[in-house]
Amino acid sequence: MNRLAAIIIVIAVIIIGVGAYRGWFAFSSTGSSQSDKVNLNLTVDQAKMKKDGAELKKEASELTGQSKK
Repeated sequence: MNRLAAIIIVIAVIIIGVGAYRGWFAFSSTGSSQSDKVNLNLTVDQAKMKKDGAELKKEASELTGQSKK
């Protein structure tokens, strides 16, 4: 059970890291020095994710098509 949880956490960290690198996710925080409260924000760019997915499908089909020749 612990091994499965560790694998899931590693996969989640990889997805978050790749997503942040590719620009799918943006993290920001706001706060003031007068208050102890901090707002954390996560922005997800779904259009960028779909565009990258379509490009990946296109490249994969080109590679598999080239290997059959």
